[in-house]
Amino acid sequence: MTEVIGENARRIRLEAGATLDDVAVQAHRLGLKWSTGRVGDLESGRISPTVPTLFTVAAVLSRVADQDVAITDLCRTSSQVRLNPKLVVPGSTIEHALRGDPVNILRSNISDTEAEASRPPALVPMSEVYRAWSTVTTVERRVAKDLAVDPDTVAASSMELWGRTFSEERDLRAGSNANAQKRGRVTREMKAQLERVISGAEPNPRE
Repeated sequence: MTEVIGENARRIRLEAGATLDDVAVQAHRLGLKWSTGRVGDLESGRISPTVPTLFTVAAVLSRVADQDVAITDLCRTSSQVRLNPKLVVPGSTIEHALRGDPVNILRSNISDTEAEASRPPALVPMSEVYRAWSTVTTVERRVAKDLAVDPDTVAASSMELWGRTFSEERDLRAGSNANAQKRGRVTREMKAQLERVISGAEPNPRE
């Protein structure tokens, strides 16, 4: 997905005849403290933008290109898109979801076609996906770094595994009066489970 967003951002910029510096200047004006190198990272697929960042990038490119740029323009592709280690969907599915349609997907590895055919589709409101992405906190970012994945994978996998964000599940398990030691222990336990599910070593109990 990050590569799709990057390729579309680069295409829009080049079609407008704009430079990396043009994008960086407009990004600063809209609150993104990005250098030309950071813009290049986005275009190369090395940045996994949160929903607020994606919204801002669309606004930046709208100014740079002097035309309307929608979030769907940044996410549009005719190819299959790998969202995390287990989930691959057609680009059209993502575009329809961003336009407000329910996310209707098969929760299984795309390579296991027989398993996919035998499983019923899972219906997840797009509002929940947005909420998971937009509430990525320092905790999720730290977990993502420890697991060597991007924060969006942690957010999506947590929502799929527990029906809540990582932070929400940790706070629920630890309790409102938990001390730092207990919160740390719960975080480690959850991180270990999340790692097993992401790697495929442990099936998702919600599937």
